[in-house]
Amino acid sequence: MDLPVRLARKFGEMAREQRGNDPVDQQPSEDKPTVDSPLFRVSNHHTDQCGQPPAVDGDETGKRFGYFANRYGEQAVFVYEDKTDEASLWLGDAGWGDGHRVVDGRVEGLILNEPEAAWIRACWLAVARAR
Repeated sequence: MDLPVRLARKFGEMAREQRGNDPVDQQPSEDKPTVDSPLFRVSNHHTDQCGQPPAVDGDETGKRFGYFANRYGEQAVFVYEDKTDEASLWLGDAGWGDGHRVVDGRVEGLILNEPEAAWIRACWLAVARAR
């Protein structure tokens, strides 16, 4: 079943009210010391016929990222750009070559299964909240 984006946003509002409206403007402090080891690393599980996967630099400022692998090992990468207010999705099983535009929590030009669609909506709601 597909959860409408409006309903998902309403659930988000209700959760914020229950938590006491935690601050939305919290930004990570750039004064904090960082550790040089990777936080997350994953290899490409797709064949060469799927093309070259996107290179993701999680330290790039102004971008937010998400990663998903379904139960078959098919991988997906979500990228949101603060500057343009646009999001894209790359999927190995759809061919890594081109990103697919994400609008209002839905991916243009692709049919996703329910777990993939739920993950995209969660990514979209997370970045929408930060806007």
